[in-house]
Amino acid sequence: MKNTIFSLFFGKTEKTYTQFIRYFFVGGIAFCVEFLVFYLFIMFSFFRKFYIFSGAIAFLCGLLTNYLLSIKWVFPSRKLKSKLNEFLLFSLVGIAGLLLNLLFLYLFSDIIFPTLFFLERKLTLLFSKVIATFLVFLWNFFARKFLLF
Repeated sequence: MKNTIFSLFFGKTEKTYTQFIRYFFVGGIAFCVEFLVFYLFIMFSFFRKFYIFSGAIAFLCGLLTNYLLSIKWVFPSRKLKSKLNEFLLFSLVGIAGLLLNLLFLYLFSDIIFPTLFFLERKLTLLFSKVIATFLVFLWNFFARKFLLF
């Protein structure tokens, strides 16, 4: 038992289950970095008026954090030799994930759930966001694992 818990967090692994758990933590850390950068730009700079720009910079910081932690801690092996090509493909998967998130949010909140539930609009949006985030998390992990690592 102790050895199993230890292997979840330490050492290199090719086990998909262990990589999935690690990627979950990496995603949480990347989210915190993205949120913090966005917060700092909005609260303490003139970028407050340019919140879309602030959001884009924050997204890139989160993406870079996710990439660096993924190559150092989650995925020990590589399919591509070029770090630049690897990062570009990693980023494209992330951008596709962002677009999927928006699509899922629209589908769940405006198409699927209003016809199934009579929830308050805010609850429908939050419920839709949780499901969309989970699906995009799966997309990001498996796309990156099988395309890059």
